[in-house]
Amino acid sequence: MPKANSPAARVTEIVELLRPERPRKLPGSLTAAAMDGDLERMQLFLDRGADIEQRSFHASPLAAACTCGQLEAVRWLIAHGAQLDPPGAQISPIQAALGLMNCEIAAVLLDAGLPVENASWGVVSAASTGRMDVLLWLLSRGVELDRTYPRLGDLRKRALAAAEKTGQEEVIRFLSNDLDPGPPPPAPPPARVRPSRPLAETGDRPLLLAEAIELVRANGTKAGRWQATGPSAPTINMSLISHAAGKGVGEIVIALHDAGAALDFPNDGTPPPLHEAAAEAHVDVARILLERGASPDGYDRKTWIPLEAAIMSGEPEVVRLLLDAGARPRAKSSDGRPIADSVCGPYAEEIRNLLDQASASRSGAKAGRKKK
Repeated sequence: MPKANSPAARVTEIVELLRPERPRKLPGSLTAAAMDGDLERMQLFLDRGADIEQRSFHASPLAAACTCGQLEAVRWLIAHGAQLDPPGAQISPIQAALGLMNCEIAAVLLDAGLPVENASWGVVSAASTGRMDVLLWLLSRGVELDRTYPRLGDLRKRALAAAEKTGQEEVIRFLSNDLDPGPPPPAPPPARVRPSRPLAETGDRPLLLAEAIELVRANGTKAGRWQATGPSAPTINMSLISHAAGKGVGEIVIALHDAGAALDFPNDGTPPPLHEAAAEAHVDVARILLERGASPDGYDRKTWIPLEAAIMSGEPEVVRLLLDAGARPRAKSSDGRPIADSVCGPYAEEIRNLLDQASASRSGAKAGRKKK
């Protein structure tokens, strides 16, 4: 196993830094696009007939955007008519927002007309986590402590019990009328934002790429056997060439293959590079791999099937590329399901048509050979 400060780890890190800012892979649903906060692809789904209330991942697009803290996506969905409190939802948008103490999104929902009673659950959540600022802000918006709410009961008692359970002394004192916390926040308390993974600056990218290629060349055939390793490595076992292919860094893919990295290998739990390139819709990298001899059907035609990965990417261009290279349109997944069952995304109809046309073409060619 290469060490964290090894050349393999450094190239793994550079691959991560050089990945595209925006993924080529398309979201599988409007909800998935909302989770990403991708307004352009959200509009694409609507343009192609998606229902703004469609449920994916057990949530509406609006609730999913709230869960992921996508403020602009929340505004966009509300502006396009999304229901503020969709009936029958396992989790409502306001619950999703306040479950993460995201008052900015909660404010958008309330300002759009959601009754403030729907935010009462947030007081209990704030009490249990010691977020006095959130609790006071909700009270300033009109939630009443000394009131009985559906499914909550007496709000003060419920919040006090939650604070006592987690030992939130300041909140306990406030709810017991033993503490004056002062005025509420003048604006919604800001949400805690998860740090994003860094990307290389535009001016640094050529130097980083040159460094990675030099490291590969300096290590010769040893580099061809490198695994992605170090803090930037994926959580599953993956060859470095597969990692580079999945991130769309074709120059490093070429360098690793020149060093002897295999393009197809037996199923050992490690995805091959063509599968990863297809899964992330990196058409140029997939084309490089096919030109260099990667099998369009995978090593054993049963596992890590590139065409299945391409179908799930939602990008017709990479599906077409693999079909043109001879990939079997009627292949089956390792669990026996037709790979066509995995079609999803805004271009699902186009992808199904490509598969049907390829199947018809192969059937016609097979019939022609029999006649001869």
